[in-house]
Amino acid sequence: MKISCKKTYRYTGRSTSYRAMIENLELEQENILIERIRDMQNRATYDRILEKRKVEIENLKTKIQDILNMEQTVKKRKKEIKESIDILDGIIAEGAISNVNLRLLIKEIIVLDMENNELALVIVMNAPFGEYGEIFDDDGNVTLAHNGDYKPIPLEEVKN
Repeated sequence: MKISCKKTYRYTGRSTSYRAMIENLELEQENILIERIRDMQNRATYDRILEKRKVEIENLKTKIQDILNMEQTVKKRKKEIKESIDILDGIIAEGAISNVNLRLLIKEIIVLDMENNELALVIVMNAPFGEYGEIFDDDGNVTLAHNGDYKPIPLEEVKN
C-alpha cells in the first residue's frame, strides 16, 4: 500500500501555503500597529482588526498541525496494517497458526453466557480487519453474517 506522491505533495504544499499566509497576516499586523499609532482616534477599530488577524493566524496554525498529525496517522496505520498482513502471510505459509501468531493476531477472547444457556465467543482482533463477522451453528454452518452491528447480511451475498 502506497500513499501517492501527489497526496504527500498536496499536504506539504498546503502547509507551505498556510505558512505563507501566516507570514502575510503577521506583516499586516505590523502595518496595522503602525497605522494605529498614527491614528489614535480609531484605535478601537484597529484593535478589532488586529484581533481578527490573530484569530486567523491561530486557525492556520491549527490547520498546519492537523496536516502534520494526519500524515503521522497515515504512516502509523500503514505500519500496523503491514504488520498484520505479515502475520497473515506467515500463517498462510506455515499452513497452521502458531501460538506466537495467535497471540499477535488476537487481542482477547470473550466467552458470553447467553440467555438460552449456550456459550458464545467474541474474538477481538489486534489487527484492523474491519467489522465483518460470522456466527456459526454446531455443524459449522454460517447462521448469521454481519458488519459488526449484528444486523444480518443475506447469506447469499456472503457466499458470492
